[in-house]
Amino acid sequence: MKKYYRFFSLFLVAIIVTLPLGAKVTDEPMPSKNPQIKMPVCVGYAGNYENLYQKVSKNKIQAGEVAFYKIDSLANSLSYHTRNATPFVYSPEYNMIGTVKRGYMNPTEEGANKNNTKDNLFLRLSDDLGKSWAGPYVLYDQYEHQKGGARYPSMAFFDYFGEFAVAYTSSLVYEATGDWNGYITGIYSESIGSANIWTNKCNNEGVNYDWGVSDAAIAASVNDKSEFAIYAANVVTPVPGSLTNNGNIGYRRTVELDAATTGIPAQWTSDKFYPVDTVASRPNEIVGLRIRNNGEWYMGVHGNFVVEPEVESPKFGFSVSNNNGNTWSEFTIMPPSVLKDYGASIGIDPDSCGIGYYSKDFTVLDNGDIYFAGYFQEYSSTKTTFDMIHQVVAAKYNATTQTWTINKLADVEGLWVNFLNDDGAAVGSSADIEIEISKTQDEQALIAKWIDLNGVNWVTDSTYQYSGSDVWMSIFNVADQSWSNPINVTNDDLMIRDTHIPEIIPSLSEVPVLGLHTIYDESDNYYTAFRQYLRKQWVLYALVDLSGFNSVENTTEYSSITSIYPNPASTEATVSISTNTTGNVQVYITDLLGNIVANSFDGILSEGIHNIQINTNALPSGAYYVVIKDINSTRSNLINVVK
Repeated sequence: MKKYYRFFSLFLVAIIVTLPLGAKVTDEPMPSKNPQIKMPVCVGYAGNYENLYQKVSKNKIQAGEVAFYKIDSLANSLSYHTRNATPFVYSPEYNMIGTVKRGYMNPTEEGANKNNTKDNLFLRLSDDLGKSWAGPYVLYDQYEHQKGGARYPSMAFFDYFGEFAVAYTSSLVYEATGDWNGYITGIYSESIGSANIWTNKCNNEGVNYDWGVSDAAIAASVNDKSEFAIYAANVVTPVPGSLTNNGNIGYRRTVELDAATTGIPAQWTSDKFYPVDTVASRPNEIVGLRIRNNGEWYMGVHGNFVVEPEVESPKFGFSVSNNNGNTWSEFTIMPPSVLKDYGASIGIDPDSCGIGYYSKDFTVLDNGDIYFAGYFQEYSSTKTTFDMIHQVVAAKYNATTQTWTINKLADVEGLWVNFLNDDGAAVGSSADIEIEISKTQDEQALIAKWIDLNGVNWVTDSTYQYSGSDVWMSIFNVADQSWSNPINVTNDDLMIRDTHIPEIIPSLSEVPVLGLHTIYDESDNYYTAFRQYLRKQWVLYALVDLSGFNSVENTTEYSSITSIYPNPASTEATVSISTNTTGNVQVYITDLLGNIVANSFDGILSEGIHNIQINTNALPSGAYYVVIKDINSTRSNLINVVK
């Protein structure tokens, strides 16, 4: 355990810097969640940006075959430049798309007022899947309330006595002094208008905790007393910081916008996670809050959960409430062996890989199955970034068998846009590769979305250039339990970033996508302008049709051999097998003529990745086949035996 811990303390261990509200900051993006990992440095743009101007018209930006329409603008990118918030949602009940955002003018600019300032919150709505947009409606007015400028907003739709309603929440900051000032939480509906309350601290049994800044998960409902209740969750930090009490997750709950009750559920306390090394770090991050059709609430968390036997590394987990957040279950945690076995199955050191504190998301189906999407990495002190494995993966929790599995969705560059501040200095990206996962409203398909750089040219082992970034997606067919090959949705050198898709989408033919593009003119260098995150931004919207890709050939087989190690073998070897469902599997060895020379396994395997030991001690040196046979097919891989 100690050796494993030391490795992850260097690379992964619970490093998530979600700023406490007492921190002194300005209008800056959230810092990197993996500050100890040294990223390669971008040293230039490998394309010809001048030829991109023709694709930017008055009303739309043409990215490949996808047209993004300009629906609004921002003073800077920070309404959407975070992965722990939900600023873009869809309501199947009302066929309504909504986004909560900040304004397009800095408070010091001439003409700034309550209808345009970046310190205020605004709501935009569309009931025709983005063909037209209502609003902006002012949700929070800093000129009136004087509680601080709104930052990193989240929202959720819910039914309010037959009409749609919006629950929203946002952190607050006095930018001039860099002081964070708690959260507003509020409601909007056509009959009510907008109203909100302010909650400065999370008070748990008489002790005050600071709220995290950019990670609010929110849900709302009407209770049995016909009252609306809004529930928001954040990571919280003790004052002063503590190495052993720095992993709590707190909540605030308001009924009819009365003063909020706050606290830390017993199932979400710091002792559920391994301690951190510094008070500037956390051992966890919130992935999101989802509601199953039966009314159960699911809190997704990625963190350094305490497990037996002890393994200190980040893991996915979820906690469930069947009473609108009043009580919660203990976390169901993905076994560390699932990640280790997956690493071994693709031929890398199982102790040198994992899912780090980067962008991730999750969704819950009506049958209770849960799908997390995340960024899987190999870590090595002897390999360059180019040589290491970087993947977008999906981790599934099967509610029937209570087992976890992992599937690769795509190999990626392992790089993302390095942004620049006003001085031209590089700053981190809290959005990184922007992984999200959604389900269609009929739950027949899932969509995973991420961003990857294109045209990457490695100048040295640690420096690179690139020509653009693209939006990629993969489709999961729930009936076939298969993921499609990756689909390049934009396929262009244009750089659309800070993209979001709702957790529920209408259908594969109607996938709403929100994104940003820097506002610039022909005197700008496109590459430099795009990277300056504090510049003004277009808010873009597109409705993407993926229906033609739903029949892509399966990338998931019933069972397959993913690796044999070592190969050549002497006395024994380990065969890693990936199975897509539960069934009988046989594993045996044949000579080159097909004669069985050794039987290794004959039994039932559940869905997932399994390691089977094969004995080659009695076999003479030579070439053989390892054969895996299931009810559907037979597959074989060559193995060499050397004495």
